[in-house]
Amino acid sequence: MKTEQLLDKYRKLICGLIKEKDPTKLKFYTVSQPYINESMFDIMMKNAKEIAEIEYFEPEKDEEGNETGNKIRYTRWNDWSEGKYVVILDKCLVASFELYKLPHCCAILVSCKAFVAEKFRGKRVGTTLNTMRQDIGRLLGYSSLMCTDISQNTYQRQLLETNGWKDIHQVKNKRTGNTVFVSIINL
Repeated sequence: MKTEQLLDKYRKLICGLIKEKDPTKLKFYTVSQPYINESMFDIMMKNAKEIAEIEYFEPEKDEEGNETGNKIRYTRWNDWSEGKYVVILDKCLVASFELYKLPHCCAILVSCKAFVAEKFRGKRVGTTLNTMRQDIGRLLGYSSLMCTDISQNTYQRQLLETNGWKDIHQVKNKRTGNTVFVSIINL
């Protein structure tokens, strides 16, 4: 699936879930600084790059390779990448997540810090973005997607189970006392 089709698919799905009539209002960004709170929104957005079609121009060249003085217009979609993603609707954070390569292993992509803003919870946005993360992993050429979670996060535990993730390990965190699960899904 190409970027344009992927974005259109998830814009329509998420907008349907949150009852937004105009899917063009929903934007996907990669960010270099994480979202922390409402006062940080503007700072985060200054460092955000929308996943969208990019327009650029290159000089036209004649048969001998000399520039003619004209410019040729090109468009392409900016690439998906590892890092931090945010989903925004009219300057309002809908959700965020992060994706990273497992160190020293190019087969496994790690999903972490998945978050859905409170006013959008309970509407299946998390499930939809779980599927989107899998699609991004496929686009990036990974074989599996992995995440960790704690036993107290019952909503996330249920989401992972019902969406085909398998728990492959569990351990009690000595620092926090939490039971931590390592879960994985093949792409």
